[in-house]
Amino acid sequence: MLYIASSLDGFIAGPDEDLSWLPWDDEIDFESFTSTVGTVAMGRKTYDFSRSQGEWPMPDKDTYVFTRQPGYEVTTPRTWVADRPPADWVADIRAKSDEVIWLMGGGSLAQEFLEHDLVDRIELGTVPILLGGGAPLFAPLSEYKRFRLRESKALKKTGIILATYQRDT
Repeated sequence: MLYIASSLDGFIAGPDEDLSWLPWDDEIDFESFTSTVGTVAMGRKTYDFSRSQGEWPMPDKDTYVFTRQPGYEVTTPRTWVADRPPADWVADIRAKSDEVIWLMGGGSLAQEFLEHDLVDRIELGTVPILLGGGAPLFAPLSEYKRFRLRESKALKKTGIILATYQRDT
């Protein structure tokens, strides 16, 4: 499952990886969401950003960092560098548990998971701001990937639209 926020014009980070535009909204029940997650997959940049924010936000979750940087080391509890391609990694995780795998951040990592049909659900928060550039939500794919809307909700305070899409097979 991909759980991610995007600007109206489809960026997950502004120029120079700026995330200052992301608002916090008390209507988003992040604790309830994370309680459903068994394992977290994230890209290196997302990991580096999360680690730089102070206390590690998921000390009770097994977290795997996907990176192409040789010798990269992780320093947080229950965190490992993913040492195999996403399809093999997902198969290994699924062999142990059917809990939710949260694909957290990273447009290129999301593209790789989508390309291999490893994303069954997308939970997208669309923030009402136009950034005009930055890191795109999705990179080009080799074929169409169809999803259907399961539910949506508009948040009153920030105007964020939360939408849940299910993979159409």
